[in-house]
Amino acid sequence: MDARTLSHRTFDLGAAGELTTQALIHEYPGKRALFRARLDGRDVVAKFYLLPLRTAWEWWRGARGARALQAVGVPSPAVRFAGFERTSRCWLTVVDWIEADIPWPPPRNPLPHATHELLLRTLAAHHEAGVVQSDLNWANFIPRDGVLHSIDGDRVRRTRAPLPWRRARGNLLRLYGSKTHFDEDEIHWGWTRYCTLRGLTISDDDAWAFVTAVQFRRRQVAESVAYRKLQGWKHFVRERRNGHLVVADGQRLGDAARARAAELPVTAGGKGEAEARRVEADTMGDRPVVIQGHSASATPGPAAWRSPPTPTRAWIRAATAARLRLPVERPVGLVEMRAWLLGRRGHLISAQRAHASLRQALESGEADVEQTLDLLQSLVRRLETARMNHHSLTLDRLGWDGSAVVLLDAGGLQLLPRWRYWLGQTTRVDISALATELAALTGLPERGVATRLRPPRSRP
Repeated sequence: MDARTLSHRTFDLGAAGELTTQALIHEYPGKRALFRARLDGRDVVAKFYLLPLRTAWEWWRGARGARALQAVGVPSPAVRFAGFERTSRCWLTVVDWIEADIPWPPPRNPLPHATHELLLRTLAAHHEAGVVQSDLNWANFIPRDGVLHSIDGDRVRRTRAPLPWRRARGNLLRLYGSKTHFDEDEIHWGWTRYCTLRGLTISDDDAWAFVTAVQFRRRQVAESVAYRKLQGWKHFVRERRNGHLVVADGQRLGDAARARAAELPVTAGGKGEAEARRVEADTMGDRPVVIQGHSASATPGPAAWRSPPTPTRAWIRAATAARLRLPVERPVGLVEMRAWLLGRRGHLISAQRAHASLRQALESGEADVEQTLDLLQSLVRRLETARMNHHSLTLDRLGWDGSAVVLLDAGGLQLLPRWRYWLGQTTRVDISALATELAALTGLPERGVATRLRPPRSRP
């Protein structure tokens, strides 16, 4: 069933009344479509599950979750109809329309403190009522009269008692692990505040341990999303052209740009080689992109996290860093082909962000030395927080976009393995070469530069 054929139609829902669909709110291609609608004069949302055989389980799960929210008294829209609609041959759920009375979704950089508090109060109330909402997306909540209404029951689970500490902690890990705009202090405050709302007592060390767990969770989520994009998730395209694997952001690189990418010559032919980055301003859409060739073995052994990158591994590292809000040039495509036995070579295509290397910016006076040292300190700390290292941090591998330092060689990132976290091992980025270059360029003492790049940390 095509979602466009369901708009502005009338459906007889029997005892529930007559449903008239209006504008399409959102469509999940091939799965479901949400419409603004009227049910006997009442404003409602109609959720059609487009493929009845494939989506029957999703419909049942969503209807069950919506009824569970109502049953425990959690603020949520009432279910007006849930069943099979014969005219459209779709499973259908109809719930009340709730209008947000404040701008929503909220601004995120930074998130208003009142919104953070409201979200924590909502989750604490859910958990006390024995309800777990696994999909903690802003679009699944609507603010009205100072309360967040839960409008999506697809990922709702109900327990027979208030949520125990371990499951509640896991749900908050999911929240902060998927929303990277919360900084460490906000996470610390949020977990402490949630425990206070639930009447739980935790120490300051427990709160910082939760922050560390969130950082690990974010790495997991970021890597998982990077791998899903490689498989053609959402608007990403995965295809074969001229015998080459092409993966691209379909919203950024159209068909013509992907065809052009598949024809790019590759000069990096040896194992572990990488081309110098080059900018193409006219052939890859309306905005400049950076193209860098990579060539390496596809089977690097147990130390894959520090091996030279194939185009695919370069994509994973760059996409993971981008999701963690590290200052990198966001990857928008890759082309990969077979090379020697078990080898792969090709290109990583990224959206251009830096217009000069950091060395050039410092030598020309465009970048201020004190500001640059502060930005580099932040970069080193964020890399260590994300449990990433870099095989060679130098002034030529860093860029300048006019206001911030940009990591140009994202393929050189090393994503440290999970077992190092489980063993409690910390990450230390090698800054010796960078400190030496900065000292030679600025005339500052090398030890002072190194201390500036990695100052002692005050918190546990």
